[in-house]
Amino acid sequence: MKYTFIITDESINSYGFRVLTEGIDFSNFVKNPVALFMHERADWTLPIGRWENIRRDGDKLLADLVFDTKDEFALKIQSKVDQKILSACSIGIEALEFSEENVIAGQKRATVTKSILKEVSIVDIPSNKSALRVYLSNDNDSYESIPIINSSKNNEMKKIALKLGLTENATEDEISAKVDALLAENESIKTEKLNAEKESLITLHASKVTEAQKPFLLKMDVSDLKSFLENAPVASTKNPTITEQLGDGVDTNNPRKNWTFADYTKKDPEALLKLKNENNAEYQKLFKAEYGK
Repeated sequence: MKYTFIITDESINSYGFRVLTEGIDFSNFVKNPVALFMHERADWTLPIGRWENIRRDGDKLLADLVFDTKDEFALKIQSKVDQKILSACSIGIEALEFSEENVIAGQKRATVTKSILKEVSIVDIPSNKSALRVYLSNDNDSYESIPIINSSKNNEMKKIALKLGLTENATEDEISAKVDALLAENESIKTEKLNAEKESLITLHASKVTEAQKPFLLKMDVSDLKSFLENAPVASTKNPTITEQLGDGVDTNNPRKNWTFADYTKKDPEALLKLKNENNAEYQKLFKAEYGK
């Protein structure tokens, strides 16, 4: 007969830490899956059976216990399991890696993120209250090597979480995601504000600008746009509008190296923007030559 147990989950145990199930390596354990009683390997007790079908189920690690029915002591333990006098088990692990980034309320020590399963025992009182029979570290003191959580850091994280509108038990990942969302929102508001300022400048100089020209102008910095619009000619027979200045493209008979600021705005405004971004000194030189500023 097989008995199915939850041998561990990600609950906080009596030592104040928890073990991430996905980080438990039981590849070696399945080669010799002995079941002990109370983590003991003394002369008075031998293994009481073996564990089979060890598997993950969400944040739980389950296994089926098969008792040694030819061992008198093992039969005594099986009898107490049948009577529900004993219903719990406990794992023995070698903790490899720890983290304080995913702690939860009530946790006093760091989370064990990676570990090796060494043994699994039937016990009277489990360290993990969830390690129970399902009905239808190197040793027992290895927890002492697990770092104690910095309580001041934990309290500070709780304050930050509450200020961000999260619960005090929010993880660092949740806090980080909230901060990223707020930064993105702030950047969006900043962009909208700048665009509104540019739109206002363009409206102020409406006689010089048409809708077709707006996309190019909106790419300019506010200060450059202001100077450009203030010095741009007003529409007339002699002074065409900015849109008319832009034209349809590049005049292949007039090399760019000889172009003036007006030539760029007329023939290739995208090249003018690129020049501003990649060679601002040359851009400023052309601008000053055109407008005397």
